[in-house]
Amino acid sequence: MFAVGVGNLVWGPLSDRFGRRITYGLSSVTFLGTTLGCDFSPNISVLVAMPALQGFAECAYLTNGQAVVADIFAPAQRGQALGVFMLSLLVGPVIGPLVGGALSQTFGWRSTFIFLAVCCGVMVPLLVMVPETQQYLVLACIWRAFKRVGAAAGTAAATSA
Repeated sequence: MFAVGVGNLVWGPLSDRFGRRITYGLSSVTFLGTTLGCDFSPNISVLVAMPALQGFAECAYLTNGQAVVADIFAPAQRGQALGVFMLSLLVGPVIGPLVGGALSQTFGWRSTFIFLAVCCGVMVPLLVMVPETQQYLVLACIWRAFKRVGAAAGTAAATSA
């Protein structure tokens, strides 16, 4: 829980500074690495440390998710959208132990981490298709492209004259 609390203090400002998309990608790669660290842990010390780091990486989804909802939805719709988004906090703790318990009972305790790694491994490439939702970063990209087009047009006009 401590790592999740500290993670919120880290991922939130990173998301505001560098964008939601980059932060999602970085946290997903960190989560995947710590999940594999749990699976291949050689001793109990590593097995205790890795889930703490996993919690640190995981809390970026909650922090960024709320920021994305705030970026996309108008204030009048934001409450309902956040309510739907927060359902995962209620559904996850119910489904997680059921799936994890079934996997552990059938294939052993490491299978839960393999399952998490596969789910995260599928999600990381999908993040390439996620657009940036933070408006000022989107506008900054458009402005840089506009300046490049303007500079290229000015150079072309100067060479043709």
